[in-house]
Amino acid sequence: MRTATRRWTQRILILSLVAFVGIGVWSPSLSSAADDMEWETILTYQLKVDEGTVNLVSDVEITNKKGNRRDGNSIIQYYFDRIWIYVPEEAENLAVTSSGKELEYTVEEEVAKEDDIVGLDIIEIRFGKRLFYNRSIEIRVEYDLPGDDPRSESLFRVNPAYASFSVISWGDPGHIEVNVILDDQFDVVAWGSDYDISRDGSNVVYTMTDIEDPEEWFMVFTARNDDELYETDVDLADFDVKLRAWPSDQWWASEIEGAVEEGLPVLHELVGLAWRPEEELEIRESIEPNLLGYGGWYLDGDDVIEIGEFVDRHLVLHEIGHSWFDSDLFVERWITEGLADRYAWEAVRTLHWEGSTEAEPPDDPPARDGILTPPLNDWTVPNADEIGVNRTEEYGYAMSWWLIDAITDEIGVEALSAVIAAADADEIAYRSGGPPEAVDAEDDWRRFLDLAQEIGGSTEAPALFDEYVLGEDESLDERTAARGEYARLEKEAKTWATPLLIRQPMSDWDFVAATTRIEEASSVLDLRDEIETITDELGVRLPPSLEEAYEAADGDFSAATALAQDQLEAAAAVLAAKETVESEPSLLA
Repeated sequence: MRTATRRWTQRILILSLVAFVGIGVWSPSLSSAADDMEWETILTYQLKVDEGTVNLVSDVEITNKKGNRRDGNSIIQYYFDRIWIYVPEEAENLAVTSSGKELEYTVEEEVAKEDDIVGLDIIEIRFGKRLFYNRSIEIRVEYDLPGDDPRSESLFRVNPAYASFSVISWGDPGHIEVNVILDDQFDVVAWGSDYDISRDGSNVVYTMTDIEDPEEWFMVFTARNDDELYETDVDLADFDVKLRAWPSDQWWASEIEGAVEEGLPVLHELVGLAWRPEEELEIRESIEPNLLGYGGWYLDGDDVIEIGEFVDRHLVLHEIGHSWFDSDLFVERWITEGLADRYAWEAVRTLHWEGSTEAEPPDDPPARDGILTPPLNDWTVPNADEIGVNRTEEYGYAMSWWLIDAITDEIGVEALSAVIAAADADEIAYRSGGPPEAVDAEDDWRRFLDLAQEIGGSTEAPALFDEYVLGEDESLDERTAARGEYARLEKEAKTWATPLLIRQPMSDWDFVAATTRIEEASSVLDLRDEIETITDELGVRLPPSLEEAYEAADGDFSAATALAQDQLEAAAAVLAAKETVESEPSLLA
């Protein structure tokens, strides 16, 4: 019997590439030969901070599953003697071994050109022996990937204070293990898949198994060690601000420092509120906002701002603005974001800064196109995996800025600052001329609208709110009617102050109670007018007691009503007596 052997020449491809979501994760499909070659893969990523790299070790056990077949009197045997893999062009210290011995490999440049692969090298690895049916070989491919420089297109970073990278997998579904090894000095966030955690000395090992779809599977890791950040204090007498930058990025620290030194005093004067951080404000470099599509963010409650690698001075002042414009001022996100944008832009304009890429408010309201552009009251902090989150975020920021800008253009920055001051001091919007009473500390869009009209003097705000802020089931009709009655009452009251008994339900948006009490107050004012008609004839002044009772009404207007009726009867009696005394006596008299 004759035996023939054939080398199975289909290429089996392994991809090992550190890439990032949004930059382009590519993972190849195994060729048809994968059905005849079994892979057991263990991938180990280890962060090497001192070298500025991520080390990747791919341990693969390859087994030939291409069975022999009979052809007449011959048995044909199939074997493998090489594989091809992709490795990134920037890979360093590439080593290919099997059982501790180096394997020969060559770079197949022509093949890479044929496959139109950019950024990757194709390496042909020769086994040094023939791999027949049910025989296996263990191969280790190891190399280092250097982290990219700040502000590079990718988000792959490695420095002593911060690292961000993603991991992918390749091999047979269900036969893959991925390990990520990080020093325990790092605070780590990992997302994309479930994982187990174990320890190996000073290292923490994240292990992922049961990967059924390696072409689609990936994870993203961010690791931070804030103790390694470069620190400097901003030279400002009235503000304590600390900058903390990556050790390798002095440009970032310099740009942030310049923006804070020039911009913060101007921003503070425009806002008009006391400096909020209890101790100091920390501005920290981090790529994490960039990973989710933001330039930076304010960590509410921590007095910490994190800003990505790209420094825009309007963005810097926007985030500093959130030391005032946060949920303690107004609970709705759109109000605080709009205020932060508007005041940052005002500061940039005052300083005549140029080159701030975001420092221009929208000329027109952004277009609305369905569920991804909701009413502003429905614009909340999203989950990163929400469908259409980028479109909604883009719309929310632009619309918030446009609407706040429209109100500011109407009433002016000083009036807007008066609105903010009243909100910060928890002062009632509906005032009587005396010191404003206090209201509940939690302010929402209703308070902002009241303050914009009562303190700021806006007449356009209700229409803007109705069109862009409220949902379909919300309406300002009841408020509009109540405010009409309130305005009529204030005109009717003349110099008398409107009682808190009415102003409080107006502030609470309890318009049923407010209009009921307005009717009661109007009855008292009607009695007052009758009394004044009589006192005018008598040439005397109305006693102040009725005004005092009206303005101090508590619970209802019964006491003021009773006093008014008594005074009316007394005034009528005096007038009757006066008329009697002054009249010509009759013959009988």
